[in-house]
Amino acid sequence: ISYIEHPPVMTEEIAAVIAEVPDASLRALLVRRYMNFEKWEVIAVCLNYSRRQVTRRHGQALKEVSRILAEQDVL
Repeated sequence: ISYIEHPPVMTEEIAAVIAEVPDASLRALLVRRYMNFEKWEVIAVCLNYSRRQVTRRHGQALKEVSRILAEQDVL
């Protein structure tokens, strides 16, 4: 993963939004996926979820992110 693909400013913005997600397990999932760039299978093993649970929880996490961004008038 190169500097050009993920500039530091964007990474900081992503981290700031993730930090506002109230559920710690959803935050962990988002950090692993969007900050650490881990594959779904790795995330599932690390968080002790099935692959299906990871995708379901990811959907929940994205709803939280969407809510946060809407509150900030970003969306």
